[in-house]
Amino acid sequence: MIDLMETLYYLPGLILGFTIHEFFHAYVAYKLGDPTAKEQGRISLNPLKHVTILGMALFIFAGFGYAKPVLFSPENLKNPRRDEVFIAVAGPLSNFILGIILISLFKVFRNLPLNTYISIPLHFYNTYLKYILYFLFFGAYLNFSMCIFNMLPIPPLDGSHVLLSFLNISGSIKNNIFKSGGTILFAIIMAGRVLEINILPIGRMTNVIMKFFI
Repeated sequence: MIDLMETLYYLPGLILGFTIHEFFHAYVAYKLGDPTAKEQGRISLNPLKHVTILGMALFIFAGFGYAKPVLFSPENLKNPRRDEVFIAVAGPLSNFILGIILISLFKVFRNLPLNTYISIPLHFYNTYLKYILYFLFFGAYLNFSMCIFNMLPIPPLDGSHVLLSFLNISGSIKNNIFKSGGTILFAIIMAGRVLEINILPIGRMTNVIMKFFI
């Protein structure tokens, strides 16, 4: 059964993470010479340009989801093999940086004094500040998780673009790998949930990062 309050805690960080992730894919692709994402209106911080209803629903109900992928044309890039790596890494890296920002804000708000010269009224703390802390904590956790997940070398995740860029294979073979990889990835995720085992190391690695910054 879905915990509505927990969903409300992590939803802002999830939407922000998806938006930042896809924005930087699009922005870096444009800067490297490909106008495809710009022409599709993807160089935007408007969540509606990147978030999909199905992708959000999957995350809420199944624990994993996706945003609308940013498309780019390798033939427009100056150095396709190198630039594809930059485009792929831009999304997860933006999530990692956003995670650092959010967890830093969490530490600042958590340590705000209640009874000093910049004291916070108790009713404000009880009513609002604890929810701000929840949003920041869950947002940081989700963005670190998104970074780790997307850097896994499993098609069609960003990490697979990095891996395949170092292999001398044709574009058509890459496309076939990405198409079949999506089914394999879905099967891995579902197997882990049905069998209740951690096939992918997302949670363990995220906990390590969170403990390091906290």
